[in-house]
Amino acid sequence: MSPLFGERCAAPYVDHVPVGWMRQALWRTILVVGGVRKTLLNQCSVTEFDGFTLLRRPNDERGLLRASDAADELLVASWRRWRVEQAESSVRLLIVGDTFGALAVATDGVSRVSWSDSAVSHLATTQNLALNGGRDVAYVGATVTMGWRSSSPLQCSPGLPTSSGRDPAEELRGPFDAVLWRLPRAVDVLRFQALVIQSVVTPMATVWAAGMDKHVPPGVNAHLAELGVVTMVPGVKKAHIFRIEPGVGDPPIRLTPPRTLVIPEWSLELQGGPGVFAGDHLDVGARVLVASLPALGASARIADLGCGNGVVGIMARRYQPDAEVHFFDESHAAMAVARANVERNCSGTGGAVHFHVDDGMRAYDGPAFDAVLCNPPFHQHGTLTDAVAWQMFSDARDHLAPGGELWVVGNRHLGYHLKLRRLFGNCRQVGEHPKFVVLAARAGPERN
Repeated sequence: MSPLFGERCAAPYVDHVPVGWMRQALWRTILVVGGVRKTLLNQCSVTEFDGFTLLRRPNDERGLLRASDAADELLVASWRRWRVEQAESSVRLLIVGDTFGALAVATDGVSRVSWSDSAVSHLATTQNLALNGGRDVAYVGATVTMGWRSSSPLQCSPGLPTSSGRDPAEELRGPFDAVLWRLPRAVDVLRFQALVIQSVVTPMATVWAAGMDKHVPPGVNAHLAELGVVTMVPGVKKAHIFRIEPGVGDPPIRLTPPRTLVIPEWSLELQGGPGVFAGDHLDVGARVLVASLPALGASARIADLGCGNGVVGIMARRYQPDAEVHFFDESHAAMAVARANVERNCSGTGGAVHFHVDDGMRAYDGPAFDAVLCNPPFHQHGTLTDAVAWQMFSDARDHLAPGGELWVVGNRHLGYHLKLRRLFGNCRQVGEHPKFVVLAARAGPERN
């Protein structure tokens, strides 16, 4: 079974894609490469988009969430109209923030680079390209930094190669003739991405930026105007798109440096960054989980799953300095921030520290953990879902040593105790707060 498709979706190529509104009932038969064996996409949520078939990652088993939306539709339609107008047959396209690969799939056939902070988006893009017989896209998954001064050169963090094997900075350096940009929800991320786009497009480039109305940050027109001349195109289905013509010689977009979060009672100084969860404040859930850590049993190997800025793993290492601590997150930016915070707040002595940009713990193949600490998200790309939390719990179960424990913090109303009992057969409360609860589930005598 291909790891791209998780537990339930195995076949990487489609032989036939039924069309119609009954996609969940009709979409069943696919062929596996190299054979004629038919495989069922049991309980996979399938999205039909522009004649293609897309899957979410992780899969939404209830079939309520889609792998594309109206903003993707607007971007693809604008791209195709623009391509018809162009005399040049060869163009270079930059795709920014493609959530599940809809834009990469729909633009197959041109030279394109996809830049995203999300490892999950990368895997979803690869999965959906394979599902639709598309060619691979040059994917940049590295944390791109330009410093906080506009004169800083374009750089990418080391050790995070593109799908083409080239250096990330070289892939993203451009020049690009066109950009399809899924607007982020956070203003700091929007401005950061705009600065990178400004530095890699040609003088005659066209940028399309689109988002769902409820997710577009306030004052978006003013921020986009710093990139160039903005034309707002009539929207559809509660989505809007902007056409931007970057100006020649415009001053570089200025970024505000992220502030340092000081937590005196823990003697911590935490760096933030664009798009990093709780980058400029201490999340209440993280505070409640950290307050419960003194009760954690002695652990030789600890994982901070969904680490964000790394505060939970850092404090776990404070309480158990000889433990080997692993930080996991799907965000390249979060991992860069967590690494910086570990270097700032942890001494060089004690147990080893490791960092993993991963879809949960899917790629990890090392020794099992005695404890996994998790403050899971209950949304994905602005949409409420428990699919991410469910996958994180399942991954933790699969990587716990016999007798090891998963500690989870969450809002009381989320009912995580039900999921943990279903997965582990047990659950107990180890910490509480008026709104939050910390739960622990122990792995059985046999590693799952």
